[in-house]
Amino acid sequence: MGCQHGWYPDAAFDYAENTGVVPEWCFPYTPGNQPCNLCDDWRNQLTIISGYSWTGDPVIMKDWLTTTPLTTCFTVYDDFHYYAGGVYRHTSGGRAGGHCVCVVGYSDNEQAWLCKNQWNTGWGQIPRFENEEVQPHLERGYFKIAYGECGIDAMMWKVDGFNSIYTQ
Repeated sequence: MGCQHGWYPDAAFDYAENTGVVPEWCFPYTPGNQPCNLCDDWRNQLTIISGYSWTGDPVIMKDWLTTTPLTTCFTVYDDFHYYAGGVYRHTSGGRAGGHCVCVVGYSDNEQAWLCKNQWNTGWGQIPRFENEEVQPHLERGYFKIAYGECGIDAMMWKVDGFNSIYTQ
């Protein structure tokens, strides 16, 4: 494993449990693949989790979301790249790959999960049609996706606790 590519949640959580993760200021997020250029003295900046759990039960997922964000992965289709608000449902285009995101909430009223995408705060504001102006909206890098859509709730993971937490 390295910094150049995304990880599946099990591998990422294993790393956070066995090695630990540094704060964002030590390894700032930059969209795209990048080398592992950690800060000096990074070994003294680690947060280490004590364990993690996973479930495929949406009732348990919703219960966990009352106290902690979750991690999940889903199948990305071409039309997801043109998301511009509302509740996403796959309607067109082929499979573009897979993607893991942070789930921060849900709405039974909208029958959707609220997720944080790490592609940047401007993501989701792309014009859907040629000559269409970008319409600003409140998503700012977040998105809603319908329950059961693209495997979004097939499995979700959470941190159970911490062995050590780095604080500045």
